[in-house]
Amino acid sequence: MKTVKLNKNQLRNLISEAIQTREPGSPLFTPPEVDEALSDRIPTTGPPTDEIGNVLNVVEKMLLEYFMNQFNHDDPTHNAGGVDVWKEQVDIAVDAILGALENSIDDVETSLHNGEYYR
Repeated sequence: MKTVKLNKNQLRNLISEAIQTREPGSPLFTPPEVDEALSDRIPTTGPPTDEIGNVLNVVEKMLLEYFMNQFNHDDPTHNAGGVDVWKEQVDIAVDAILGALENSIDDVETSLHNGEYYR
């Protein structure tokens, strides 16, 4: 499987495309198939009740898969701690991205409700 790096705009476009191309009346997202190595990170308590939560769950799964696929057995810096240490680092990185994304969404939503985007 080929690894593709996404920048902020590409990720935003990917999410926007997924929202726009869904069938009317269908759920916002259907979670992708997830590798067994990642399944312990995915909550099994049921889907979030809000659409932003659904988007964040999908982004989390995509990022986990994306970063886990970057582990390189031939790279001595990756192999020093093994895949378990890499997974711990991936978890921390994904949590940092999701935290920043949630904060950004909250800031933009507040700005929207405060009329800051009125032209």
